[in-house]
Amino acid sequence: METSTTPSLFSAPTTNVTHFSSGDSQEESMTTKIVRIVGYSVLFIFGVFGNSMVILAVRKPHMKKVTNVLIANLGLADLLVAVFNIPSVVTYAHLWRWPFGEVLCKVLPFLQGLTLCASVGTLLGIALDRYWHIVHFKRRKITLKEAYKLIVLIWVSSIIIPMPLLIFCKILIVAQNGTEYILCEEVWPNLASRQAYTMILFLVLYLFPLMAISILYFVIAQSLSRMPSISSSLEESRHRAQQRVIRMLIVVVILFAFCWLPYHVTFIYIDYFSPIRTQALVTSILFFQWLVFASSACNPVVYALLNQNYRREFVKMLAFRRQPSIRQGPPHQERDNVNLVGQSSKSTTNSYFFVTSV
Repeated sequence: METSTTPSLFSAPTTNVTHFSSGDSQEESMTTKIVRIVGYSVLFIFGVFGNSMVILAVRKPHMKKVTNVLIANLGLADLLVAVFNIPSVVTYAHLWRWPFGEVLCKVLPFLQGLTLCASVGTLLGIALDRYWHIVHFKRRKITLKEAYKLIVLIWVSSIIIPMPLLIFCKILIVAQNGTEYILCEEVWPNLASRQAYTMILFLVLYLFPLMAISILYFVIAQSLSRMPSISSSLEESRHRAQQRVIRMLIVVVILFAFCWLPYHVTFIYIDYFSPIRTQALVTSILFFQWLVFASSACNPVVYALLNQNYRREFVKMLAFRRQPSIRQGPPHQERDNVNLVGQSSKSTTNSYFFVTSV
């Protein structure tokens, strides 16, 4: 039976077995290797440190709201991306051989795919949450229990997409010029099945989520633009709030689209046109993979650091200051905490007071 091999979409791409050349690893300059290691190391530090701070910030009782819980789940998914993806990718790319054994050849790509899928699903979940709270502000609010159910659904559904990697990721030994190279590759039954899987990944992990997020944020922006003034004294504040929200939503969509598009397009090009795997192509793939990881490292900045409450929690953690235990903070602190997630203790809060805090 004809088989088709390709570097795993969720592990470090080296070369296609059919075009493997032992000289490729020697063509890479020391400068390129150093830049790659430094670049991935920076993302690893920011990804682990930044997303850990996001998760720790939500441990406070006054921070446990629906939006914050979803942001913490995004932080968890992105943290796992940094923990599982970056070390294996940079090691595999640097050594030009798979050093982790046959079991991890299957498990690591699967875990990497799982965390990436969960990250994309959480981005969509946050967009849905904001859409519900802003556009349908008069309806019943999403509860914490429902948010936890959504998180479970995200992780369970994320298992489906990378499941084929447990079957088709295999260890291959290639001999070139008397030297054996151990590779971890996706070995598919035929070219058509490989191409179909690549296209499914593009549609499910990029195109469809991007379309859904863009539509939701467009509707949110339209709703904000039509929002009437509550009073003349709040007109200027309302205008600034609208600008901040719209700007943040645009950044979210652009960041997601910019970081993921080159990666998916490159793998579609590889699987549908089977180019010879040159050093320039491999370097490009690694850079595009770096962009995907950069998106995970930047998500805490987009979703958390732009918020005053998270900044306050981050400063406390960085300063190693212990927050005093109090039942109720000052009036301005309580207002910020309520506005953080856009919901008050009442079920029919005014949409204006939600959007001014985003």
